[in-house]
Amino acid sequence: MPQIPINKIEIDPRLSPRMNMDATVVSRYVGAIEAGAEFPPVLVGQSGARHILLDGAHRLAAHKQAAKTTINCIVSQRHETEWFEEAVASNARNGLPLTDFERIEAAKRLHERGYDFEKISRIVAVPAARLERACVVLRSVSAETISKGAGLATAIVTRATTKHAVCPPQSADRPPRADVRPMPVPLAEAFALVIESLESESTPQQLFAMEERTYRALKEWLARYEGKKSGRAA
Repeated sequence: MPQIPINKIEIDPRLSPRMNMDATVVSRYVGAIEAGAEFPPVLVGQSGARHILLDGAHRLAAHKQAAKTTINCIVSQRHETEWFEEAVASNARNGLPLTDFERIEAAKRLHERGYDFEKISRIVAVPAARLERACVVLRSVSAETISKGAGLATAIVTRATTKHAVCPPQSADRPPRADVRPMPVPLAEAFALVIESLESESTPQQLFAMEERTYRALKEWLARYEGKKSGRAA
């Protein structure tokens, strides 16, 4: 397995499905590296003497911060026209998972490259029908609206799907803690609902009404989900 100098590994945003780095994760990785932990190799594409990162952005950043000069790498054997697909598939399944919004945005980019939704579904691990609706909506909106919509959709989904159960205190001098259990939910559908509304509704009253509509739609979906789950268990 080759060790490649860290300063020779390039990061090309066009080949990365990651939209943000998680500083907390990088810091945790740095501590593990300094304690002697061995991490899985990062994935790179090679073009001549160039090495372009495909998967392992947090691991690469952590090795840099830990003052390492080289890092273990796997060199992709696929043609560079397939590197983005490989980057998405690898990031969707290894290490820190892609967020739901990163999966949707990656799906949009793959669709623009000619991939059909069935194939994209297998790459990003999201049902094809949900991807198709979200991608259609994404084509016609601004980056600012997409960013705002992603935050709103995530907040609404969290509100609609989180069950809080009070757990016993872990010791006499510590209060009970809230045990948060997220449930399955079609975030892509919630995102599409939010984006559609943001394009035409902008006042605080309209946005509040949109959040309530989306919230109710998700609660109805959850009720159907719970009903199906109970039916299967019966």
